[in-house]
Amino acid sequence: MVQRASRTPSPGKRPAERRRPPRPRCLRCGRCCREKVDIEGVVFYTDRVCKFWDERTKLCTVFPQRRAICPNCASLEEAIAGGLLPADCPFVRGREGYDGPVEFWEDPEVERILALLPEDPYTRHCPRKRLETPRPKRGRPRRGRARGAAGE
Repeated sequence: MVQRASRTPSPGKRPAERRRPPRPRCLRCGRCCREKVDIEGVVFYTDRVCKFWDERTKLCTVFPQRRAICPNCASLEEAIAGGLLPADCPFVRGREGYDGPVEFWEDPEVERILALLPEDPYTRHCPRKRLETPRPKRGRPRRGRARGAAGE
């Protein structure tokens, strides 16, 4: 027996034209939580990080209330517009003309300027490290599926 397709979507599913594209996944690198300074139009990271950033989990400890608690916290839109997210962040990766903050440099003048900055009560010292960007975990492996190299 042949049935006509229903014009109403299946329960729990939205029509394709109303579906939102998936949001990029945060890599939990913590660089968006670093203090940044604009020096003559170039944004630099400092050796200070938001005091609400948890170094172990790489997450904000006050995320739902962060804008009310920390006046320095930029919204995603403000961070993108201000060039405050790292260039490899999924929220800006591939945007034409987007340059993220400068992470490492060999300019003593920049170091001198950064050393003169007053301390911000919403930040704490946390030296920058050259680390590989962590990748998000992809869920749990399926049962019964071999792990490791093919054929093992």
